Amino acid sequence: IVKRGVMRFFRPREHERSVRCRGRFSGRSVQRRGASARQALCSQAMPVMDDASRTTVVDRMRGQGARVHVPIGGECNNYCLFCMEADRASRARAAKRMTAARVRELLAAQRGVEEVCCASGEPTMRPELGLLVRWARESGCARVSLMTNGRRLAYAPYLASLVDAGLRRVYVSIHGDHRALHEGLTRAPGSFEQTVAGLRNVAKLVSGGMELHTTTVLTTRNLGRLCELREQLEQMGVGQAVFTAMQLAPRPEGGVSGLMPRYREIREAFARMIAAMP
Repeated sequence: IVKRGVMRFFRPREHERSVRCRGRFSGRSVQRRGASARQALCSQAMPVMDDASRTTVVDRMRGQGARVHVPIGGECNNYCLFCMEADRASRARAAKRMTAARVRELLAAQRGVEEVCCASGEPTMRPELGLLVRWARESGCARVSLMTNGRRLAYAPYLASLVDAGLRRVYVSIHGDHRALHEGLTRAPGSFEQTVAGLRNVAKLVSGGMELHTTTVLTTRNLGRLCELREQLEQMGVGQAVFTAMQLAPRPEGGVSGLMPRYREIREAFARMIAAMP
């Protein structure tokens, strides 16, 4: 699926494999204006379903309720080349304004939504994250989730404390299937080992109701390793993997020349990955 620059791989249900493209700037099918590459991508990625099932991924997405993102992370222990929040000073100022009291006000105003997601920066660096998760759960939302690089989740007692507070879904960012690739993008030595350990710890909880998703930003460096990464994630027990196209954004340290792949290259890599799926 391409939606607002995002490509998603959904682990197929029994009798189902469906892939669908949507426009980057509109909620309808691919935007016509200046979208030749996206059109080509969609032409090769329409839903493929068994006669036994007529449910597409898009149908499942349409049935989802509201998801509220609460930007609580002012810091991050990764330094990703493609980070959309690369202006760390601005992010820190925004997070400072998002006090625990302000979070509680927001949760009170959004009572009963389907999902509250702790996001922005690296939320696990927020000391009171467990308390915020508990408040979110008590607000009556159906699910409390976390967007994270997964590094602190390598510490099982810390993960257990978040689960006890009410955490039920985790989105982990992973950008390569081996250390050199992942850490070349995160610029954080040791981050791959910790992220993988965090993924494995969360995967152990899936049988008890935890949901494990991942996010991978597509770059010219990792595009050729999607098959290996997808296989690795599936073996770990990841239920959904999202592949996100890089977004152009101002970065204080300058551009990322040569890192952003063309949509044509993404289409070809994605087609290879789908073809390799069992």
